[in-house]
Amino acid sequence: METFLNLLKLIPVIISVVLQVEAAIPGKGHGPKKLNLVLNTVQAAAQSTPDVQKTFSQGDLNKATTDIVNATVSSLNEAGVFQK
Repeated sequence: METFLNLLKLIPVIISVVLQVEAAIPGKGHGPKKLNLVLNTVQAAAQSTPDVQKTFSQGDLNKATTDIVNATVSSLNEAGVFQK
């Protein structure tokens, strides 16, 4: 249960990073670059946070981050938040 709660705590942080990356690199055609930037940012933050390191392996953190990013981008695209 603790792992699940820690993952829920990361969701607003990841969404914020997605929005910042989208603002920095707007438009279509840069999805893989944007995802890599989000993943690298979250990994860098996790490496300096012992609680995150204890809770998630790097692979699990990358998978969870990727899933959250994909869900966020899909929902925000549907809502018209990101310009295409």
